[in-house]
Amino acid sequence: MEKRQTTIRPAFAAALLAAAVPAFAGDAPVAVSATAVYAVDTRPQPRAVKTAAERDELASQWPVYRTSGDSVTLVAPDGAESGFSGTSLSLPSGGLWTLESPSHGTAAFTVRRSIDGSSGAGTAASPAVLSDGDELVDGSAGAGYTFRLGGADGLFAALRIPDGFRLEPAGEGLWRLAVSSDGSRYASAAAAYPADTRLPGPDRTTTRSEALPVAYSGDGWVLDASRASKLTFVAPNGSETDFDLSGDGAMAFQFNTPGEWTVRLERADGTVDASSITVAADVFVMVIR
Repeated sequence: MEKRQTTIRPAFAAALLAAAVPAFAGDAPVAVSATAVYAVDTRPQPRAVKTAAERDELASQWPVYRTSGDSVTLVAPDGAESGFSGTSLSLPSGGLWTLESPSHGTAAFTVRRSIDGSSGAGTAASPAVLSDGDELVDGSAGAGYTFRLGGADGLFAALRIPDGFRLEPAGEGLWRLAVSSDGSRYASAAAAYPADTRLPGPDRTTTRSEALPVAYSGDGWVLDASRASKLTFVAPNGSETDFDLSGDGAMAFQFNTPGEWTVRLERADGTVDASSITVAADVFVMVIR
């Protein structure tokens, strides 16, 4: 008879034991520990540091722990990386800070630039730089307040707009607060553009002469208009034509071969949108009477 050895790990064995022994109401506990007090930060990432006191508290009361042999990298707002070997997290300047660990992932922190005086005055000549979504309300920003976004992805969606005001583009990645008389929260200048709405979804059938320009955006038209993107046109024979772009706009492209083309838009965050465009040959008809 073949003999096999079975190994049961302690944690698994404890689970089996707990499942095998029924619990009865009124049974005395096996052991009782002293009352333990602990702190846990359940706030979502990125952790918003809004005052100098909060920054000092983070450094003194929330030590950074790591497992043995784990390497941690601290990424500064300007993108500079440095090895982090201590336990006290010091964030000396405003912006987005990130702790990166290959074993445990990342932890992000936004520090308001008002703490170190690098925020700006909130004017067209000296725009403010926002790090978290509460700065407009907390700072009692009013009409004409001009700013740019300098925090983590998703900051635009997290912005709290003061009551009675709306956002409007101020050019070059800037935004401005304006009085809202109708309750609207966002306003843009009038724009005229062509769009193909004959069919649902991104797939289209067209001819070489009627093909419209292809729109592109590095941020999905919702965050930072200056972000980079890559637009790829794949011909029916499989050959690819790539364009490295920035900002948003529409590119006119000559679909010079009839057949099924694939158009891919890769945004800055790595997401890819794809469309299948069937290009029919232009037909020249001559009628002779």
